[in-house]
This record gives sequence, C-alpha cells and structure tokens, in this order.
Amino acid sequence: MTDTTTIASTETGAWSYSEPEAQGVSSEQILAFLDAVEEFGSELHSLIILRHGTVIARRWWHPYRPEAPHNLYSLSKTVTSTAIGFAVNEGLLKVDDRVVDLLPDYDHSTAGPYVEDLTVQHLLSMSIGHRGAMWEDRDRGDDWASAFFRIPIEDAPGTVFRYDSASSYLLSVIITKLTGQTVAEFLTPRLFDKLGFEGWIWDRCPAGLSLGSSGLSLRTDDIARLGQFYLDEGVWNGERLLPAEWIQAATSAQVQQRPPWGPLELGAFPEIEKEPDPARQLELLQQVSDYYQGYGYQIWLTRNNGYRAIGYTGQYCLVLPEHDMVIAITSETEDTEDVLSEMIYAHLLPKPGAEALPAAPEAAERLRTRLTEGQLAGPVGAKTTATSEAISGRTFALDPNPFDATGLTLTFGDDGAAFALTVGEVEHVIHCGYEAWIDGGTRMPNTPPGMKPSDGRLPKVAAAGAWTSENTYEMLWRFYEMPHHLRVTCTIDGDAITVENAKSMHAFIPVAELFGEKEPVLTGTL
Repeated sequence: MTDTTTIASTETGAWSYSEPEAQGVSSEQILAFLDAVEEFGSELHSLIILRHGTVIARRWWHPYRPEAPHNLYSLSKTVTSTAIGFAVNEGLLKVDDRVVDLLPDYDHSTAGPYVEDLTVQHLLSMSIGHRGAMWEDRDRGDDWASAFFRIPIEDAPGTVFRYDSASSYLLSVIITKLTGQTVAEFLTPRLFDKLGFEGWIWDRCPAGLSLGSSGLSLRTDDIARLGQFYLDEGVWNGERLLPAEWIQAATSAQVQQRPPWGPLELGAFPEIEKEPDPARQLELLQQVSDYYQGYGYQIWLTRNNGYRAIGYTGQYCLVLPEHDMVIAITSETEDTEDVLSEMIYAHLLPKPGAEALPAAPEAAERLRTRLTEGQLAGPVGAKTTATSEAISGRTFALDPNPFDATGLTLTFGDDGAAFALTVGEVEHVIHCGYEAWIDGGTRMPNTPPGMKPSDGRLPKVAAAGAWTSENTYEMLWRFYEMPHHLRVTCTIDGDAITVENAKSMHAFIPVAELFGEKEPVLTGTL
C-alpha cells in the first residue's frame, strides 16, 4: 500500500489509498473480516472499503479483475431509482405522479380500481399492492409493461411492501417514455460519465429497454463510487449532481416490511417465527436482520443506521453514514441470513470516535500480503495420468443429447488441457490451465443460461482443470463477469465417457426458477 495510489482519474474525482489505521480502522479488523468470510465459506470476488472517502482495502480474487464489469443482479435497481431522481430534478416528473397518467397507452382495465392510485413513489418503494410477483407471470411475452397491468392490484398502493422486480422495470419504462432514451442512455452523461464508470453493460428486455431490475454490470470501483456519491448526498468531485433532499428521501424508510417475509418466510429465524405478537415479532427481527429495517427508493435500510444496494448471491454496496464508510463487494454467497452484513458489523465498524489509530506496521504488512497474494482455487489433483495419455486428442462420439453435440475431444499438453465440443459444424473449445486460469470465451451449449449475456456478447470465461483421480478430469469454468461458475466433471471408464455439469447457482434458492434445472449428463464412446 502507498499513500498515493489512486483508483479514479482526476477528471472524475480521485481518491487516495492509505493504511487503515490512518482512517481509524485497524488492519487486524480487516484481516478478521477476511478470516470470517473464509471460515464461513463465502466466495469473495472483489472488495473495496472506503473510510472518509479514502480506500483502506481493495482486492480482486483472480480470475476476477479490476477492469472487468461484474453482473450486479438487483443492485441494478438502485441505479434505476437514481435515474428517477435525475428525472425529478429536471422536472420531467414528480414522485406523486400517477402511473396511469405517465403510461396512458397501456390497457389498465384488468389491474383493478387501485391502479388509479398507483404513483411513482409506490414503484420506488415496492408498495404497488400486487400479491403475486409480476416475474412469476410466465405469459408476459415480449411486452412486459402490458403484463404488469394484467395483474390485479389487490391492496391499496403504499400499504404493503412486496419485493418485486416489476416495480423497477416499470420505472425503466417511464424513463424511456419521458425521454426516448433507455435508463442507461439517460444516465450516461448525468451519472456514469460524471463518476467515471467505464466498460459498463446493461442488458435489455425484448422491447429494447434497460431491464431496470437487473442486468447492469459495473466494475467494483464503480460500485464504490456510487456508494460514495450517495454518502456525499449527491455531490461528486465538488459538483452537486442530485439534491441532498432526494438522497435523503431515497435512503429513508418509505414503507415497512411485515413478517412473515424474507428470511422469516424462509425459516431462518424459527424461534422468532413462533412469536404470536406481530409487533414484537417485527421488533425481534429488526434486531437480527437488515431485511426488516424499512425500504427506501429501491434501497434497503440496514442496522447501524445505514443502507445498502444488494444483488443476488452477494453483490453489495453498503453505506454507513455514521461511520463515513462505503463497502463494495462482489461475491457468490448464500445471503438469506444477512451473512456478509453480520461479518461486516462484527469486524469492520470503527470504534466510536476513532478517527486515527496508532500505526501498526506488522499488521499492515500482513494485510498488504493478504490483499495481493493468492487466487480462487481451481480443481486440485494431478496434471496428467495414464488415462490422459490414452485419450488425449481422441474423439468421443456422443450419444443423442439435448445440446445436439456429436463429438467431444480432450487434448492434454504442458499448460493444461483443451476441452472441445462439436455441435453441428462448430467446435466449441475451452482451454483449462493447470494450477492457473486460462482466459477465453465460449458459446458452448452447456453454458448455463444465467451466464449468457442477453445482447449476444461472447461470455468470458477463465478455466482450470486437474485429474482428481486416475479416471476423473475436473474443470472449473469461471464466468468472471458473472458471480457464478460451472464445474464440469469428465469420468472415463474404458472407452466410455460421462460428462456432468454442475452450476454453482444450484447451492442457492430458487435455482430452478432463475436458471433451470441441472444440466443434462453427456455420455459417449471413443
């Protein structure tokens, strides 16, 4: 670490990188946090910790890397609500505008009488009044906005919180209706360029609009900048971009979640679930979970008087104003019980009044080493076996399969292996390093659907492999612009091969709904 390292250009407002102790956080605290994450089994892909606008820790776990945008899932929602803030500031709409007035061209008749009361604020606070989530409507086709209005609004808008990506998507529709631009296009000169976002990607729906609810990919530096922008109440590099009043409203409780919901609904707190008094139940939940602190404008309020933008499997932007801290994380972790939040609160919060701590060179050096060494592990085993020598370069004829793949070839060399799958006239190849990651890209048919960019870009992958037994070759394919990976296991039995594909998402809920069932098994013969 040095005192002069910068991670943002001077045009967008550079911030410096200092030892944690100089900003009132000990290196030992950060080391303890990293130990806790590792012990729990969560998989961090990147981490940035800011205190007083200064970077005190910054790390990517290879093959994840600083320059690669990372899919944020529902963290995208907060960026969509930020676009509404700019639209309100420019007089394009007001939060109490009725949705039926902003989108008059849609058929509202099947939504019920409550649709007349639905406002932008209800969309922002996810208090529409739907009892069923729009994304469960499997018949929405290509016109998602029309599908929104096909679902009856059964509760008065503003009275009940229900987490639903439909609200975020409709905000995207409203921005496009008012401006003729997608949310991404609208935000480019107002936010993305101002804060110095680079290489961002926002997937689109069939109608060509930014998804709004998900699909945004940003670098971790950009996530941290977004958090600092909110912490500074709409100011960046000395320039006010949004009114402080908007940021304050966005990060204040606009609606209160009611149990059973979220972690309680999933059975994470069985003892609290037995509490018969709803008020007491909510009080107990607020003591142990960030999911019951209230909801702002597509932003979750948290314990410790903070707020966070979050995405599936642990994409985080946590802002703690009382501690003047921002924590940006990309990861793959099962977070139904606020796993990352618990570890952050347990280890990273500065002690009250701690603006600076005595230098701790030994601990700082250990942290420096921890933040610069190592990578995510690939399969562990042998580089070659007698089986690898027997099958290398030979083709297995595959039995009929859902991929319509006809041939598979494994070729082994000094640097690792090449896995080649033939589909029609196309040979899809992934190169796997041994005790190292080899970068590539693939449209191989067994690439899980959640890892395929919707705009047709070639999914980027880094792969590594090893022989975990004499007859079993295992590969990890890490799609490093996504949180997920695919574990591919090839088992050789004489002249026969069996190839199994396991998505890392299968450890999370709800897998079948989001990504489909497990991949089919391929079989074949030399």
